[in-house]
This record gives sequence, structure tokens and C-alpha cells, in this order.
Amino acid sequence: MDSINTISKAIILPEKSGHKYKKSYDSFMTWKSENNITSYSEDVLLKYYENLDSKFKPTTLWTEYSKLKSCLMFYNQIDISKYKKLTEFLKRKSNGFEAKKAKIFTKDQLEKFIIEASDQFFLHIKVAVIFGIMGACRRQELYNLKAKDVIDSHNTLTVRIVNCNTNQIDRKFTISGPYYDICKKYMDLRPRAAKINNCFFLRYFDGRCHGQKVGINKFGAMGTVVAKELKLSNPELYTGHCFKRTSVDLRKSWPPLSESCTNTLKTENDSLTGKLRVSFAKENI
Repeated sequence: MDSINTISKAIILPEKSGHKYKKSYDSFMTWKSENNITSYSEDVLLKYYENLDSKFKPTTLWTEYSKLKSCLMFYNQIDISKYKKLTEFLKRKSNGFEAKKAKIFTKDQLEKFIIEASDQFFLHIKVAVIFGIMGACRRQELYNLKAKDVIDSHNTLTVRIVNCNTNQIDRKFTISGPYYDICKKYMDLRPRAAKINNCFFLRYFDGRCHGQKVGINKFGAMGTVVAKELKLSNPELYTGHCFKRTSVDLRKSWPPLSESCTNTLKTENDSLTGKLRVSFAKENI
């Protein structure tokens, strides 16, 4: 028991996503209350995840397990990592399951959208596409981008991305040529009352910018909007990850993208997660 107490004291819920952990914990506690259950036994946890199995994909089940494991250790000093039947259940559910990866765009598709799509309805999305591809940006990074981080040098934009991951540094990239003109057109439509430290991306419709921040879910859906406008198959597979994945794929074959980075872009295969990770080396000054 002393060892569990020691471990629980060492558990710290993530600062940024702690509310998501608490939500998973609250859902479990509500389920227990509704079913008049007081125990935290392995059979109880197994029954709970059997109930979740009808609602979530195997990958989501593992995510929920990880969050609940941390919370139960933090709040109740209960270590469910020792529940072998539960982990075996989750492993069985994962067998044969293949997660759908975000699809990526070709350079011809992107150029077609940027050139042909109507500025009256899609100008802000064009700018998000340009920033997302040139800077290999996550939707969170586009959402967090401030106006003060976009420097206009009259024919070139220098964009500073404050990295949302603590283990990576900030990075910069530049935008010039016709892409600069498109971004400049959007920037000139920003309300004059917008302060310099306000968010960069403001709501846009019918050819006008409005003084309200674009929501993070809007960024996540922009890939799908672009795919629908291009009449591509399965547009729902162009998720919030597609800009970053497209950037990595196109970097060597699309000169404007290669020339835009003032930092050295490196890609490596993370042996722990098997996922592509993008990291930027420090800018040489």
C-alpha cells in the first residue's frame, strides 16, 4: 500500500489536457453511481470497458484506459495496470483493427484549390492551407497563432510558430510570391480595431473578416472542406492532421515549400509509437 501511495503522489495530470482526464474519470464515476456499484475491482472495470466497446474504436478504448488509469491512481490510489484480464480484453479488441490515416493532398490539388476556389468564401481557408503546408502546422498551432507572430516585410511574410509540445522548439518559415499576395489580401481585411496581440485567424464569410476567433474544430474540418470543393473521394478522411502530413510528403518535390523553411526540417520514425514525428532544428543565425 505504501508503494501505491508513493506512486500516486508522483502522478501529475497533464496541465493542458487535465480536463479531458477528469472527464473520463467523471464518466466512470457516474456509471458506477447509476449502477449502484461501489467497488473498483477488476471485474467492475472489465464490465465498464465492455460497455464502452459498443461506443468506441479500439484506439479510443486504449486512450480512455490510459486516462482513467492515471486518474484512479491520482484520486483513489488504485493501480489498474495490474488488472491483467482488463488489458487482455483491450488487446483482443485491437487485434486486426487498422486505424484510418488522414489522407494527404497532392501539390496539383492544393494549387487548384488556391487558384480556383472563390476568395469570397474560401480566402481564410486558403491562408490556413498555405500556413499549414509551408509550416507543417497542427490545427492547434494554427488556432494559437497570434497576429504579432506574422511579420510583413512588404513582399515576404515571416511566420513564427510557438510549438504546443514542450519537447520541441519554436520554428519559423517564410511566405513569398503569389502566396504572399493571397495572405496579404486576407490580412488587409482584418478589422482595424484588432489589437496586435490578437489571434491571427478571424472568422471570415461573404468576403469580410469579423472580430471573432476561428474555432479549433473549424481548423480540424478545413481539410474536409478543401476535399469537398475539389470533389475528392472520401473527403472525411482529410482530417485535421492532413496539412502536416501533406507538408512532410511534399517538401522534397514542391520548391515553394522547400524554400519557405528557414529552419531545417527533419522527419524520423518514432520507434515507440510508430508514427511520423516532425521536428525542427534550431535556426542557424
